[in-house]
Amino acid sequence: RVSSRVIYRKKEAFSPLRALGHQNNPMAAPLLFRRRIVNLIEESPRHIVYIFGPAGYGKTVVAKQWAESQDIPTAWFDGYSTTNAADLLITLLESIFKVIPSLKTKFREIEIPEKLDLKILNEVISVLEKSKIELNLIIDNAELIRKSHNDFSRYLVSECPANIKLVLL
Repeated sequence: RVSSRVIYRKKEAFSPLRALGHQNNPMAAPLLFRRRIVNLIEESPRHIVYIFGPAGYGKTVVAKQWAESQDIPTAWFDGYSTTNAADLLITLLESIFKVIPSLKTKFREIEIPEKLDLKILNEVISVLEKSKIELNLIIDNAELIRKSHNDFSRYLVSECPANIKLVLL
């Protein structure tokens, strides 16, 4: 676990922003570990957490800091706008398979068609639930999914298995 201290971005030092794929900005203020917010996510009695705020306020950095403090696998999915909900589901599952490769074999029997329907979503949720594998799933830019596929996102949130901690940014 990281203590409540300032992490200065030196070339050799670890940088959460660099780990997220952002370039190091020597003029930027040092990152502060947000222990209080990380604790709120951790101690939430619910398995679904929604972090909202204006762009640039550090939602992604806080989620990254929380993920780094976890002992269970954390999948990161960067939401995007698309006309095809099946693409979203496939990309979401690929994010999960990166951190839990053994789950991929459980999905061999499920064929995801071009047009998603409730039956396929039920099968996916069922496999994730029956696996009983604990997983943190962070969905960044969740509003992009909600805007382009409201039914898909509502179903994902309403039927999210208890073994998955879902963090929406």
